This record gives sequence, C-alpha cells and structure tokens, in this order.
Amino acid sequence: MLATVLNSKRALKASIAVIDAFVRLRHLLDANRDLAWRIDELNARFEKKTGDATTVEANAALRELQRKDTRERYGEYVKRLAEEAGEPAANAEDVARFDRKRKGRKCSNKEWEHPHDPDARVSRDKRYATDMLYKMEKADDLETGAIVSVTVQTADTGDTESIMETLSQAEVN
Repeated sequence: MLATVLNSKRALKASIAVIDAFVRLRHLLDANRDLAWRIDELNARFEKKTGDATTVEANAALRELQRKDTRERYGEYVKRLAEEAGEPAANAEDVARFDRKRKGRKCSNKEWEHPHDPDARVSRDKRYATDMLYKMEKADDLETGAIVSVTVQTADTGDTESIMETLSQAEVN
C-alpha cells in the first residue's frame, strides 16, 4: 500500500487507518445484514396487518394529581412553593397565578400520579392540551379491513415499544 511506496511513518499510519476503516465497515455491514434479516422476518410475519394509535382521555382530573413520594396534591405543592417564595397564596386564584408564572414548571410522570387511576399519564392530546391520557392502539387486517386487535397502554409508551404487542395480539386473534 501507501507505506510500501513512500516508506514513512506517516504513510504507515495512513495505511493502518485505511485498514481499520475497512474493518469497521465490514462489521457495520454484518450488523446491518442481521438487521435486514430481522426486518424481513417481521415483514413476512405481519405482512397483511397495519397498526394505528391514538390517545384517549382518562377518567382522571389533573387537579387530583399527587406526588408519588409525599402524596402531596398538586395544588398543595404549588401553594407551598408560593409560600416558600414569599408570594401571596391566600386563595386558589393566587396559587394558579403563581403556578402559571413560575419557571421550570413541569409535571413528570416519574414524580406524579393520579391517586384513583395510577395507570393514567400526564401527556398532550392531539390538540396539544395537557390532560390525563391513555394510548389506544389497534391493528387492522389489510385484506378484510377488520380490526383484529386493540390494546391500551400508558400514554407515555412510544409507538415502537407498543406496536409489537399489538401486532402479536393480532396474530393470536
């Protein structure tokens, strides 16, 4: 290669780098071959089925949320934060005003839950309104148009996580 022609340390290092690049490329191709095989296998398995997901509103109100660690309700939590910040919090209107303007206002599903419906998740619906939601996913048979499977997951479950469960259930049905 280049090192044999130029006979220098730099040319030797460049030759080694080229060989390393080809080895990495070979490993990448092998990994993609396995991935392509798995995709083909899944396509054959679910060839005539398709999935679709939407969110549905849970029968749970956001105002009822409570912290998982202290069981403190959301309104009580914000009132405490307002009092700690020296803001007036005499009534619900003062607490709501403080909550709207405070920085870093987040409601994580890791920290908060609904006491009567712990599977409902805080999420945004299709209109981007924050609410307590579930995710409903269905699988259709492309030949007949029939719904062959319906599953319900938590609203924070991604499509890539849940579609396999829905399609697997469709295959059983």
